[in-house]
Amino acid sequence: MNRIHLNLVLAPLYSKLAMPEADLSSKLAIVTGANSGVGFEAARALAQMGAHVILACRNRSRAEDAKKRIIESTGNFRVEVEILDCASFTSVRAFLSRWKERELRQG
Repeated sequence: MNRIHLNLVLAPLYSKLAMPEADLSSKLAIVTGANSGVGFEAARALAQMGAHVILACRNRSRAEDAKKRIIESTGNFRVEVEILDCASFTSVRAFLSRWKERELRQG
């Protein structure tokens, strides 16, 4: 009963933050840790603004779930999954190798 909920005290002091409006349809964004938390919200916001978004995550099934949720909430189908563990140099090198191959194929 004596607990003070911090959000009740602080919320009136801050105005609601609005997402910027921008056309990112010609942009590519690689978002690490995009299957949850801040990474997921950043990826979703970029997709909402039309960017082609690469979800770079360690776990494929969680990344595929995030991809599905982003597409459902934004309507942007230009969302892909790539496996990347930033704590593993081997994983980073493999990601870069796949990226180079992709760029060569696309011209």
